[in-house]
Amino acid sequence: QGLPLIVISADRPKSYRGSGAPQAIIQKSLFGEYCEYNYDLESSSIDSNFSMINNLTLKNKPIHINICFDEPLLNGQKSNYESFNIKTVNDSVKNKNKINLNNNLNSELANFKKPLVILGQIDQQNVAMVSQVLSQLNCLIYAESHSGLRGVESLSKSLITTGAQTVGKIFTYNQCDSIIRIGGIPTLRFWRDLENLQVPVVSFSENKFSGLARVQQSAMGLKQITVLLKYNFEAPTTIKSVERSYLSQVNKLLAKYPNSEQNFISKLSEKINSDGHLFLANSLPIREWDSFSMAKSDLSVSTLRGANGIDGNLAYFLGLAQKNKTNYCVLGDLTAMYDMSSGFIYKKYFKNYKIKIIVINNGGGKIFTPLFNNKAFENNHDIEFSGMAKMFDLNYQRVQDCNKISFSDENEIIEVVPDNQQTLNFNENLKLLKLDL
Repeated sequence: QGLPLIVISADRPKSYRGSGAPQAIIQKSLFGEYCEYNYDLESSSIDSNFSMINNLTLKNKPIHINICFDEPLLNGQKSNYESFNIKTVNDSVKNKNKINLNNNLNSELANFKKPLVILGQIDQQNVAMVSQVLSQLNCLIYAESHSGLRGVESLSKSLITTGAQTVGKIFTYNQCDSIIRIGGIPTLRFWRDLENLQVPVVSFSENKFSGLARVQQSAMGLKQITVLLKYNFEAPTTIKSVERSYLSQVNKLLAKYPNSEQNFISKLSEKINSDGHLFLANSLPIREWDSFSMAKSDLSVSTLRGANGIDGNLAYFLGLAQKNKTNYCVLGDLTAMYDMSSGFIYKKYFKNYKIKIIVINNGGGKIFTPLFNNKAFENNHDIEFSGMAKMFDLNYQRVQDCNKISFSDENEIIEVVPDNQQTLNFNENLKLLKLDL
């Protein structure tokens, strides 16, 4: 419209492009011909380019300035893994000497003595094949819910049952020395922290991305996992022996804080039909489900892993809905509001399906609370979802007591309202639990 507009976008480092690393897309010239000028700058070069940009004359089109920032951007502690007994990846490793496993996969795997296998999303037609290979390996396995292998009896001796919080501790105490990623890019927070940890990683996946900016190789094809059968890996025995005690402590915390968000997730998982289809929206519901839900091997689980995972989740859930199953969607309040207009799709095309939309309304983006400790990042609100249910002809429940969770025979929105103080207390106490490895 010929308005004098300057668009300034923040970006992850240029070196992350093409890696499939979380939230790394090509933002350069994102608006194409609609901009008069497109600049793609490193944060270190802003000063040298400022005078040139400052002297530009806005004509009939906007200007787009994309700025790539190195990490970390925050002062102080960045993650829970600062105390690792392994080296962080310095700039020379990141930028000049990136690990390249494509050329010599066999020699790299030969150096993997005690790998941790992390299972991301696996298509249903590949689950049996992956399970068969894994059952023949002597490895510790962390299976995300959307892998289809969480709770599978044949892998029970290898599967971590104490949730994502255990994965970081495994490397803190040197229980594993490497990672084999099978399936889609993992959702757990530890995967993000691997950007700066010198842990060797090999990936087997249907897509080509390594999923880590520091690893330059493409993923091996998923069917190539049979190559793993050539190696005599060693699974650490300590973890499985102490899991029962740790789980007992976690269950005591769930009982102590019954209306915490974590316990609501646990109770929801008990109520959901094993033969249903479950969709978990980004990002906190996925992580909490992986850590605190009851594992049901027959439950079909899907997730949406995009560059900006908060967008389009309700539409995606409806697109995956199956007529012969009860379809459950668990999502946060902000995610529900981002895609509220997809209720129109439900009303027009999916009223004859069995639909259950569970909105966890904690009053904002609580996933950001431990990261920033700043209310401005949470987008706090006092909105409730009865109006959304009414607009799209859905039944409505508002549940503040975890013992009152129930599903009606009608399609519905169930608004779950956890006690935020109990959630906070649960998290603080969870950090204090010991997993003696």
